[in-house]
Amino acid sequence: MSLILLGLIQGLTEFFPVSSSGHLVIAKYFLKLNLPGASFEAFLHFGTIVAVIVLFGKDIKELIISFFNSIYKLFRGENILDIFKNNSSSKLAWFLLISTIPAAIIGYTFNSYFEMLFSKPTISAFMLSITGVLLWVG
Repeated sequence: MSLILLGLIQGLTEFFPVSSSGHLVIAKYFLKLNLPGASFEAFLHFGTIVAVIVLFGKDIKELIISFFNSIYKLFRGENILDIFKNNSSSKLAWFLLISTIPAAIIGYTFNSYFEMLFSKPTISAFMLSITGVLLWVG
């Protein structure tokens, strides 16, 4: 029953501007669950990915096709700016890809630090409070 509750928390908080991971840390604390953090949360995020693909599959397909079409056009000698001007989906796909690079580097570099932070419910509660204040003020 506790795992179903965690799944509901993940599903309800994922698409709001609050940390679903922070809510999971706090919920696991109150439910007195000692689950391996990364693997179980990755499983919960897999459900989110499935939901996103179901809801936005058409848009995701368009981005993927536009991305590979732009690569083909680049190899044919077309200018990247012309490709972006003629196809906003190609531009968005490239920007999405490029924007993941800094996040991946930071995540890989500070992985153990983030694991430590996300294992402490007091830190998660504090950070959620800061997020709440920023959302309330802004």
